[in-house]
Amino acid sequence: MSELFGSAEAFYEMFIAYNRAVWPMPVIMYMLGIAAVILMVKKAKWPDTIIAFILSFFWLWAGIVFFLMYFSKMKPIYYLVALIFVVQGVLFLLNGFGVGIKPRLSFQVRTDGYVWVGGLFILYAMVVYSLIGTATEHGYPGGPIFGTAPCPMTIFTVGMLLLTDKKVPVSMLIIPLFWALGGVVPVVVYGVFADIGLVIAGILGTLLIVRRNKA
Repeated sequence: MSELFGSAEAFYEMFIAYNRAVWPMPVIMYMLGIAAVILMVKKAKWPDTIIAFILSFFWLWAGIVFFLMYFSKMKPIYYLVALIFVVQGVLFLLNGFGVGIKPRLSFQVRTDGYVWVGGLFILYAMVVYSLIGTATEHGYPGGPIFGTAPCPMTIFTVGMLLLTDKKVPVSMLIIPLFWALGGVVPVVVYGVFADIGLVIAGILGTLLIVRRNKA
């Protein structure tokens, strides 16, 4: 598998170069993530549109900057991954801004089990993920961090989609689930054990959202 995705040494060296090059974007990404949660809890003007824009920005950043500009240097396969992430970013724009369609994403904290699971995913993405990285000697700047890395960002996205009060279009779930299932690769090949949470969030979150859609 390392022949397909690159060696662990090259992976972490690329993370060091990437994280240093994009500083202070991690701080900005954390601020955007916190803003998205606050907007969801405290309804303001156009909160759903703003949250959708934030999520779109996360995915577009991962596709264009993380994969296309940096990690594609490791392996050509990341050019394809970059395109997939850009597509997800565009989907958030379409479903959040209502470009050509009626806005379909509505974020709202409710008192049900979905909220608790979604909240746990968000907490894991923004706090626990980095703590696991530090504990396993793959912390910042030599490892993934929320916002600027795709894996914790995907966990955050699934958590946010669980905190909606309308049906989530199935098209919004395919790419996050695909990437979450691929989380097995960094766990096995690179030793990013925090991505075990990515796999769990992707599978469990998708099942819960589909179940809620049917209900």
